[in-house]
Formats: sequence, C-alpha cells, structure tokens
Amino acid sequence: MSRTVIEESAGKIDPKTLSCVGDYVLIRMLRREKSVGGIHLPKSANQGTELAIGEVMDVGRSVPNTRSHHRIPIDDIKKGEYALTIQYMGEDMKVGGDDYKFVREHGVWATVEFKDLKTWDIKDVHPRFNSILIEPEKEETTESGNIYLPNEQNAQSGVRRATVVKVGPGGWHLPSLKRLPVELNPGDQVVFQRYAGAVVKMNGTEYRLCQEQDIHMITEKV
Repeated sequence: MSRTVIEESAGKIDPKTLSCVGDYVLIRMLRREKSVGGIHLPKSANQGTELAIGEVMDVGRSVPNTRSHHRIPIDDIKKGEYALTIQYMGEDMKVGGDDYKFVREHGVWATVEFKDLKTWDIKDVHPRFNSILIEPEKEETTESGNIYLPNEQNAQSGVRRATVVKVGPGGWHLPSLKRLPVELNPGDQVVFQRYAGAVVKMNGTEYRLCQEQDIHMITEKV
C-alpha cells in the first residue's frame, strides 16, 4: 500500500482526461472539513480504521486473473458514485487544489448514497466484497473532548457484540471466476474485534463497516 503523493507538473494534468487501467479506480476526495455528520473520522488508534470518501471519476475495465488468464469485469462501481476507501490505501494526487486517490478496486470497501452531500448525511451504504455493515450494541461511554471512549469495564474487553445489517457479495474465487458468498447474513448476532473497521453514522445510528475476518463468531442473543 503506497503513500506516494503525486503533484501536478505546471498544471498540465487534467483529471477529466485520465482513464484508469486494469483494476484502478480514480477518486476525487471530499474535504474532511465538510464532515458535520455521516462519516466519523477517528482521532486515535482506539477509534478504528480511518475512512476516506470521494466521488468516483473513472474506473478500470477489469481485474486481471493470472491463474485462469481471464479478466474479471468491474461492474459494481460507476463514475459519479461515492466510494468509501481507507485513508492509507492507494496513491494520493493533488491537482488544482483538489485531492485525488488512485486505489485498486478491492480497496473500495463500499459505495454510499447521500441524503445531503453538504453535511455528509448518509442515506445508505452498499458493502463490497467481504465488507460487512454491523450495528454494535450500545455501551456506557465516557466523553473526552469530542471523542466518546468506552468505560473502564467495557474497554477491558477486546470484543463487542453487534447485529449484521448488510453484507457484501463476497470475494472472487479466481480458479472458478465465481464469488464466494460471505458466511454471515443480515440479522445475525455476532462478536467482533472492538476496534475493527470504521465508524459510519446513518439517521442518528452508529454503525461499523468492517471485514468478514473481523467477526469472531455468531452468537444467540440472551
């Protein structure tokens, strides 16, 4: 995962003229200062992974499969959609005062729909690959500045309970060129790593977008 920053040269790069090759996705990042609600950007390692969000400017045509010598088409990300990726993924590019990212398509965890783009008021989240949207059970918290931290008893536990809200379609099984479905289903009660994934807020409710491997087990609610 590169942290390369590409600077434009004498203003000669026009992002509108760029076309992605292979499985790259070009994203124009939304500025964080516009975030009043919707995406909660963590301010410490204990808050989880830091999400980045932006408008999809261009998408490569396919993912190369070296095993079967076929290419898997990219048909679930489109220009004009808004993509959620991880802050440290891909390569950063600054052009004309705007920030962009080149990200491999598997680095896009989800696409989102907005109620209000100005305030980042989210209408819906659509997980991709093995991404899962979960709703953690509420815990007692202590406020420290603008960060809500779990109380001492909760913080001693490395896991939390949650309900699965949405699951992605699964990752590709390259030899067969078929998707391997996620093992979980909406409504499942699960135990997950406490700080796994990243926080997303919709309609006043806090969710987490994480990966299937972050889920430890399914449990019955008591």
